[in-house]
Amino acid sequence: MQIIKEKTQSLCNVCYKQVPAMVFEQKRRVYIRKCCPEHGEFEGLVEKDASLYRRFAHIKPEGYPKFDQLAIPITYRCNLDCEYCFARFPNREDISLSQIKEAINNFRGQKIGLTGGEPTLREDLESIITMVKQAGKYAILTTNGLRLSDLKYLRSLKKAGLNAVGFSLDSFKDKFYNIMKKGKLGVKNILNLKKEALINLEIERILT
Repeated sequence: MQIIKEKTQSLCNVCYKQVPAMVFEQKRRVYIRKCCPEHGEFEGLVEKDASLYRRFAHIKPEGYPKFDQLAIPITYRCNLDCEYCFARFPNREDISLSQIKEAINNFRGQKIGLTGGEPTLREDLESIITMVKQAGKYAILTTNGLRLSDLKYLRSLKKAGLNAVGFSLDSFKDKFYNIMKKGKLGVKNILNLKKEALINLEIERILT
């Protein structure tokens, strides 16, 4: 093991509070090890290529904050079954509202990303966005956009405090979606729904 950075900070995997951490190289891979006084020690892979990590580790804009945005996977459920999905944990339970609120309030940065799975499958999404707004933070929704094809639904999210949307649009060809994505819960015409969602986002002037 070779230490790359002996003292740094990270976030606890459970409570999301800033905790002391170290970055090290082992077998040409880069790992981070962090310790939360309340929840113990965690270790995770940062980069598979140590040389690449070393090359870019110190290239940051001047004044760039250590933690500008917190991404919270509020559900692992999804209404699509994409071949290349990196979050295939459909049987994992949704994080609770109390856990989400704790993460939002403990995070010192200003941007809160609500991710998944597909976060619009949570029926309490408006309440979660309201939590972000009440904490004085900026709410960003990462979504496949299918439910945003419903203008009334999108307006309800905007009213709750939604500021921006990270929207996945992989192609403008139906063939792509027929091959790479499979609709669940009766979802069909995926590309058309995505187009309608983009129009609705433009109507409501929500950043994408």
